[in-house]
Amino acid sequence: MRLLLLAAVLALPVAAQQPSPNPTPPTRPPAPSGRITGTITCADTHRPARGAIVTATSLINLSVYSDVGRAQLDGSYTIDHLTPGTYLVIALMPGYSLPFDEQTLSQVGHSDNPEFMAALRRYGLVEVTSNEPAHFDISLVRGAAVSGRVLYSDGSPASQVSIWIEDTAHEISEEQAVGIEVFAKSILRSVYRHQIFTTDDQGRFRISGLNPGEYRVAAVQSSLQDPVNAPQGMQDLNLPGLASEPYPLRIYSGDTVHKAAAKKYSLRAGDEVTGIDITIPLESFHHVHGILHAVDGRVLTDADLTLVDTTDNSFRFYAKLHHDGTFDFPLVPAGTYRLEIPNANIGHPPRGFENEPRIAFRITNNFSPTTTTILVKDSDVTDIDIPMKEVPPAK
Repeated sequence: MRLLLLAAVLALPVAAQQPSPNPTPPTRPPAPSGRITGTITCADTHRPARGAIVTATSLINLSVYSDVGRAQLDGSYTIDHLTPGTYLVIALMPGYSLPFDEQTLSQVGHSDNPEFMAALRRYGLVEVTSNEPAHFDISLVRGAAVSGRVLYSDGSPASQVSIWIEDTAHEISEEQAVGIEVFAKSILRSVYRHQIFTTDDQGRFRISGLNPGEYRVAAVQSSLQDPVNAPQGMQDLNLPGLASEPYPLRIYSGDTVHKAAAKKYSLRAGDEVTGIDITIPLESFHHVHGILHAVDGRVLTDADLTLVDTTDNSFRFYAKLHHDGTFDFPLVPAGTYRLEIPNANIGHPPRGFENEPRIAFRITNNFSPTTTTILVKDSDVTDIDIPMKEVPPAK
C-alpha cells in the first residue's frame, strides 16, 4: 500500500506537465562487463564439484555477497556483470571445508582487521577488468565429519536438539558471548549449504565439512525459561548453528556440562568420527528461584542476573528479572554458584503497556551491584530472598 501511494504521489507532477514535442530518451550507463570463469573440482576425487555454489564478493563491500553462481555438470562456472575491481571468490559444497572458519562476524568484512585480511590472502583474490574475463580455478578439500545420537536418560530420542561444534583453538570469549557473537561459518553453512544443526526424529546428527583441528561436541538445551524476556536482540535470533542465547546449557560428549571435562576429537581432512553419543539427564537439573526487593520491601522490576559456577567460570546461566521481582534459573545442576546482579532498578512502563514485557521501563530507582553464593545440592532452591541497597541515580 505504501508503494502504491508513493507511486501515485510521484506521478502527480508528471501528469500536470505538457509532453515535450521532441523527447530525448534517457541515456543508460552500460552494464558492468567484468566476468570470472573457472572450474571447481574436488581434491579427494579429482572430479567436478557439480552443483557447488560459488560467490564473488567485491572488496569494496566485503559484508555482502555481490554475485552468486553454481557449478555446471563439468564443474565450470561463470559469474557475469561484475564491476572492475578485486574480488574474493568462494566455492561452497556440502562435506567440504569452509574458508574463514576461525573468523567471527565482527571480523569478517573489515579491511582493517589483520586476521581477516591474512585469511583473504591465503585464500586468493581475483582481479576483474572490463577487457577480458578473469580465470580462477578452485579445488575443494573434503572436511572432517562427526556423527552420533542424542538421547534422554530414559532412552527416548532427543529430537530437534541443537548440536554445538566447538573448535578448541578458536573459542568465543565471554565478552563475545554476551554480544551474541557467532562464527562466519555458521552463516555460510546455514544459508548457502542448508546444513542441519539439529537432531532428527531419532535423535541422530551428522555435521560435515569441518576443517582440521580439535573439537568438542555438545547438545544444546536452552536455559531461558521465558524467551520473551530474553535480552534485546536474542528473541529472534534462531538460525541453525547459531547460539540464540549467550549461555545455553551444553551437554558435552562424555556426558558432562563442564567444558574442561568434555571429550575432544582431533580431526584431519576427510576424517569421519561416528558413534558420538550424548545423554541428556532428566533428573540432574534443578530450579533456582528467588526474589529481589529493596531493603524497605519495595519490589524491583528490572535486573539482569548471571549464575556462575565457582569452579568453572565458563559454566554460567542467564536470567531476566520478572516484573514482580522474581527470577528463575530452570536447569541448574548441583554445584556452588555465584549469583551476580550487576544492574537492578525499579521502573515503570508507559501507561497501557503494564503487561508488555518488551517495553522499556522508565527508571526511577537504582540499586547497587550485588553478588551472593548459591548452593545447589539434590533439590530445587526456591527460598532465595535478596534485599538490594538503593543508590543515588547516576548523573
